[in-house]
Formats: sequence, structure tokens, C-alpha cells
Amino acid sequence: MKDVVPSVKQKFEGRITELDLLRGIAVVLMVLDHTMYDVAFFMPEIFGFYVMGSFWAKFAVLAADYWWWSVRRIVRQAVLFIFLGLTGVSCSFSRSNMKRGLKLGAFALALSLATYLIDLIAHLGGQLTIVFGILHCIALSLVIVALIQKITQNKWVYLAIGVIMVAVGRLLFDPLHPPFEYYVGSGNFFEQFWQAFVGNILLGPDSYSFPYYGGQVFIGVFLGKLLYPERKPLLFKKGYSNNPLTFVGRHALIVYIAHQVIVPLVLGVILLLCGYSISF
Repeated sequence: MKDVVPSVKQKFEGRITELDLLRGIAVVLMVLDHTMYDVAFFMPEIFGFYVMGSFWAKFAVLAADYWWWSVRRIVRQAVLFIFLGLTGVSCSFSRSNMKRGLKLGAFALALSLATYLIDLIAHLGGQLTIVFGILHCIALSLVIVALIQKITQNKWVYLAIGVIMVAVGRLLFDPLHPPFEYYVGSGNFFEQFWQAFVGNILLGPDSYSFPYYGGQVFIGVFLGKLLYPERKPLLFKKGYSNNPLTFVGRHALIVYIAHQVIVPLVLGVILLLCGYSISF
């Protein structure tokens, strides 16, 4: 009688270890990045200033120094390219990119609505509202990739589109020296949305230039078709390596979305236990 429970080999069949490993590393670094932002900037908006000389005050200074550190800006761009590039590699494997893109787009819009409502309740003046963030950028990229896949599978087309998008985006946006951040409600929304979409401004806490970052997804599609034409690993050829980082990589989207709720909640509970109170 055959086993009812699938074997480890069957469970991870079709997955490529190095891709999940890189994706896992990228997500962990993004979680660290967002945690530092929450400690330095978001939590003080909710709880007010930390007590001078306290652990949290010192932690906030450390987190702010990290956030503005030039090395962090360079590493962040590398991490984003890995994350977005691997999204493109996954697109090159999938035949349901339109479905995936529309689902992710619906979730991204729901996230925008949720952050807007929280922003209103907390009287944060548009500081929390996500208008066109990383999920919106990926969702739109998936939809466009799906449309192009109906026309051609030629990998060089995706490379050309990606390079052109990144080049145009770079003319409008300097990732190492991002523009001034605007808050939702501080001006003409539609004008600001377009400026944020192309990268002239940052709109809210999670704002991404579509030409610059969306183009990286297309470059990832090219790399997937170039490096994995048979969808076989280049490294780890002896079998799938199941470890904490590849686990995170397999569930990257869930971890990325969940941490944006869990990390602030955990920090908030800890601050309440430390005697701080909500200030709005």
C-alpha cells in the first residue's frame, strides 16, 4: 500500500533550493529593516517620545542611525533586486501569472484601505497610508508579464523591457538618495500618485517607483529563462535543503505581509508592558 502522507521528496518536488534560500535571506533582511523603522519612527508616533536615557530611547537612536546609514541604503537595493528578481524568476516558471497578479493586486488594494483607515483612526496625517507599495508594484508587474507571455516567450524581450524600464526609472529616481517623502492628504492626490508611481517623490511609508523596481521583475523573468530553462537547480543538486531560511523563502509573501502586522503589535505590547501608553 502506498503511503498516504507524501514523502519529503514529493513535498518539495519542483522547488529549487537556491531560489528559496536567497528569497528567505532577502525577506529576513526586509523584516529587520522594517523593525528598525518601526522602533525609530512608527512607535514614537503611537506612544510618544521614549523616556530619555531608557533602553527604548537608545534603541531608537541606534535604529535611526541604521536607517540613515549609507551602507544600509546600498544593501537595501541589493536585497530588493534579489526579492524582485526572484519574483521574476518565479514568473518564468508559472502559467498563471495573471491570476496571481490580480489576487495580489486585490490584496494590495485592501492593504491600502486598511492602512488609510488606521491612519484616520490614529490621526497620523497620512504617514501610515500605503498608496503604491512593493505589493502593488509586484502585482502590476505580474499582470503585464502575463499579457506579454500571450505574445512571446522570448527571454530577450523581457530583458529589453526590464533594462529600458530600469534606465528610465533611474533617470527619474535615485534609489540611494530618495526624494522627500510626502504624506497622503498633503496635496493633490492624483498628481502625487503619478509622481510617486514614476519615482519623483515617495508617497507614504511604502512607496516604490514602478519603472525602476518593476523593471527588475522583468530582468528576473529573463534570468529565470536563461538560468533555469529546465527548472532544475544549479546548486544543491542532491535534493531540496529544508531549513529555516528556505522555509521563509517558500512562504515569502505570507511572511512579508504578516510581519507588517505582527512586528508593530509585538513592539506595542512590549512598550505597554514597559509602562508606555498610547498617545493619540
